[in-house]
Amino acid sequence: MLTRNLLEKLRYQAFFQTYNTLTHRENSMKNRLIILSMIFIAFQTYAAERIISTAGNASEVVAELGKAAQLVGVDTTSLQPAQIMKDKPKIGYRRQLSAEGILSLNPDLILLAPDAGPDNVITQIQQAKVPILKLKDEQTLSGIRQDILAIGKALNAQTQAQTLITQIKQQEAQLNALKNQSGKGSALILINTGSQGNYALGKNTAGEHLLNILGLENAFSENGNKVISPEALAITPADVILIASRGDAEKAPVIEKANLPANNPLQLTKAAKNQCIYHINILDGLGFGWKTAAHTHQILKTLQPCLHH
Repeated sequence: MLTRNLLEKLRYQAFFQTYNTLTHRENSMKNRLIILSMIFIAFQTYAAERIISTAGNASEVVAELGKAAQLVGVDTTSLQPAQIMKDKPKIGYRRQLSAEGILSLNPDLILLAPDAGPDNVITQIQQAKVPILKLKDEQTLSGIRQDILAIGKALNAQTQAQTLITQIKQQEAQLNALKNQSGKGSALILINTGSQGNYALGKNTAGEHLLNILGLENAFSENGNKVISPEALAITPADVILIASRGDAEKAPVIEKANLPANNPLQLTKAAKNQCIYHINILDGLGFGWKTAAHTHQILKTLQPCLHH
């Protein structure tokens, strides 16, 4: 049986052979342009058939573009849509990938997250000459749109990608309209790790990028994600506290009011006294997938009673 790569090679060879034959027979610029156009179309219509995704938001885009069947492997952050991703072979966590595991799936395209690693694994993949699309994953609304367009082009799904972009821009317009009439305030985003306590999301984190989209200030001024003590929590000036849990995020709502026990240190905060502590879905809030504009609109709308108008 001919392999797919060999068929592609033969197809391109046939185009070039036809081109050479015609140009020898009649040295016509018109003929050359016609055949070159055919060759260009052949390359443009080529689409990857064995895709590996190392980013959950990219996997979600692939599925939304109608190309889920081409996904032969995904990383462990690829959880949505749940009914599709639960059956996909897992290649490990995006920062702890294995070259052997990836190459054994015989991919013809890898969607590579900017923080994918380790570096030696990425080098091995590059040496294997597997086509790679490096995602920007900027965690901004414009960055999300750019990655969608790039994925759509790589998968020969430009029309589907443009349709999705149109939908996202409509959602962004609704978000911006809400922001223009929204109150102002500060927020503290926590990741609840259970026994290890709460991590506060500071500067240059996914949490701060979410707050930038919402138009809110980050109440935690340190860099990165840091464990925050109960004492520091009690005196936080944040108007709102958003708790992201790593539990069953596939089923959790985008945002809901937190029901905390009486002895929780968060009960001493300004936000608690104003009933402004919420749980957010970690995938919806910090995943920066194609639904981010809609999810942030829902979050900001819910937070309105807690903000200063």
